[in-house]
Amino acid sequence: MHTSGRWWQVVLAAGLLTLGAAGTAVAAKDEPADRGGQRASRDGEIRDVLKEIHNRGADLYNNGDVAGCYRMFQGALLMVRPMLRHHPKVQKRIDDGLSKADANPSMRGRAFALHELIENIRADMQPGGARAAADKTEDKKPAATLWDRLGGEAAVAKVIDDAVALMANDPKVDFTRGGKYKPKDQDVLRLKKALLDLISQATGGPRKYEGKSMKELHQGMGITDAQFDASVADVKRALEKNKVQPQAAQELLRLVEGTRKEIVKPRKPGAKKAGGTGRVSGTVTFKGLPLAAGEIRYVPQGDPKAKAHRGPIKDGAYDLKDLQPGSYRVAIEASPPKKDGVKVPSIPARYADPEKSGLVFEVKEGNQTLDIQLQP
Repeated sequence: MHTSGRWWQVVLAAGLLTLGAAGTAVAAKDEPADRGGQRASRDGEIRDVLKEIHNRGADLYNNGDVAGCYRMFQGALLMVRPMLRHHPKVQKRIDDGLSKADANPSMRGRAFALHELIENIRADMQPGGARAAADKTEDKKPAATLWDRLGGEAAVAKVIDDAVALMANDPKVDFTRGGKYKPKDQDVLRLKKALLDLISQATGGPRKYEGKSMKELHQGMGITDAQFDASVADVKRALEKNKVQPQAAQELLRLVEGTRKEIVKPRKPGAKKAGGTGRVSGTVTFKGLPLAAGEIRYVPQGDPKAKAHRGPIKDGAYDLKDLQPGSYRVAIEASPPKKDGVKVPSIPARYADPEKSGLVFEVKEGNQTLDIQLQP
């Protein structure tokens, strides 16, 4: 597990165990009715801890440590459960969700299932959520899986049909690998079935994928980042064409992005990607106002030793040139106030760290505009 794994152990030990000790008496059946305020306060603390765990797990997932993400989510849920005896329906949801995730043959599917479970639990524990529902006799309907929100098998199959058609005719994808591969009709059908099985398994659907791993399937193909980016763009167009819910579409695209390391041919140390470079310009605002002065850094993902691209921010505007196409984490720092009286707002410290800023952008070839709105 990555070094952030040690962080979540500290959070669980210092946060969850403290909450458990404080809540022992509260969980008793004969608890006085006037403890409602204490319950609400503790529920809020548990929600906050789950939020932090969720964010850290998401970082592990996006950095390729899917198993670490799953174990982090699983450990947090197991430790939170005993503190929720006053929310029996939330406890049942945790039990059912853990069992369902554990039965998923894909580690990626398990991690994603627990991601959704944590989000649903935090929503249930909001005032008027599961606590209010606990007084009702009917059971709460289970949250829709990503598979359901994508529209189920027929809808996903249609998206795959359109995406494969787009990729087959997209020179940036190079579907035939320079004419070396000429798929027959049955080959295309097998590809579509495999994609349907993969998406189903990763999003909570009923179909299971039983083929080779992504790394094995794409071994020796020499797929580049630029070709992978073009494929993702075609999938996005297919989702838009079929009017898939924007949130569900984004979640699926994140899953697709998570396979990049298994599909794209690794570059040799120090080697640059083939093809043209990108130029990125835009504005940086904080609380709706342009950032007067500062510095912006684009840090390539997946290569901690890679040199960051830096540029000044002046009156909210920035302009970076000669970026290799690919995924970048972005960091922003505001300059200290100048002697001439120009006031530079203080932005949250997390934006100075590319691993914590939450700003991730895909740079393409050519000119592009990426405006950034910082939040308090």
